[in-house]
Order: sequence, then C-alpha cells, then structure tokens
Amino acid sequence: MKEVVGKVTPEESAEIKKLFGRKNALVDLLKSVEKGSTFYENAMEDFINTNEKFQNWWNVTARKYSWKNTGTTRWEINFDTCEIFIANNS
Repeated sequence: MKEVVGKVTPEESAEIKKLFGRKNALVDLLKSVEKGSTFYENAMEDFINTNEKFQNWWNVTARKYSWKNTGTTRWEINFDTCEIFIANNS
C-alpha cells in the first residue's frame, strides 16, 4: 500500500496532469525525429522547458503542503483523487 502524504486541489492536479502529458508526448516525439534537425532541436528545447516546469511544480507544491521529503523522495499523483503518494523505488 502506498503512503498518502497529501492532497492537492483539482486545479493543481489539472496543471500537473497537463505538464505530465506534454512531457510524455515530447519524449515520444523526440524518439521519432532525426537528431540534429531544427525540428528536433525545437522539440528538445520545449522538452527541457516543460521538464523544468514539471519539476518546479513538484518542488513548489511540496513546500506549500509540507509533504514528507527525504531529499531524494519522489512523489506520484492520482489525477482522479488528487492524492499524493510517495513513489515506490522498486
């Protein structure tokens, strides 16, 4: 059973869900585009920016709600319930 460490608002859940989807779509896109092309470079720049926003969301939100954090803690979200869990490292 996963440990629930908190909950976010539906708006916060929607925000991270959008970033999560964009990040995953860009990963898939980068796998199918020729490295070195202008399109690849633009997609990579978008991925880097999106990943920064994604990580920033977790950092800011974790501080806001004072979630349990060991310094290497990874969290997961249930988009339906807005609950935050400590991710299993297995």
